[in-house]
Amino acid sequence: MKRQFLAIASAAAIIFGCTGCTVDATQTAATTVPSLSPTDGAAPTPTLMSDEEALRIGVETFDALLAAESNLVNNPEYELALIEDLTTESLADYRAALRDHAQQNYTAHGQLKSHNSELQGVTADEITFYTCIDLSKAYVTNPAGNVVGGDRTGKVASVLVRLSLGSDGKWRIDGKDKWTATSRC
Repeated sequence: MKRQFLAIASAAAIIFGCTGCTVDATQTAATTVPSLSPTDGAAPTPTLMSDEEALRIGVETFDALLAAESNLVNNPEYELALIEDLTTESLADYRAALRDHAQQNYTAHGQLKSHNSELQGVTADEITFYTCIDLSKAYVTNPAGNVVGGDRTGKVASVLVRLSLGSDGKWRIDGKDKWTATSRC
């Protein structure tokens, strides 16, 4: 390797007309090229959160969304703004359906919460988990007092929930899809 370096250095000296050139062995690239250290403005390496912390963030955010859905009929303007803050644009159709729902003069009863949640994955900008929702814990009635959506007794929904980290540092629901494996629920 040293012979190859000397041959290249000699060839460069001949080509560029350098006579009497020597290479100072003490001079290294590090002395001529500044190195970046964490204090030089280099972006810090993102730290992944623990699985427990990721699941807690996911469940708390999803439960806030479920609460906003339940309260939507009582305070549509406020809850719609909250739902928009808790979700990404990926759920635009879901938001539109909730806006329509809010105009039906329904009355909400009970409160839905997720339970039996299981983390599926976490990265620096995404959390994915499965969760269950006992639909019998809440229902909606129309102005005539009839239950909307049929009997929910014993019904449990299995949901795959995905959160993404926004550029503002806030976690938002980016997807919520039916999960077909109901054995955990």
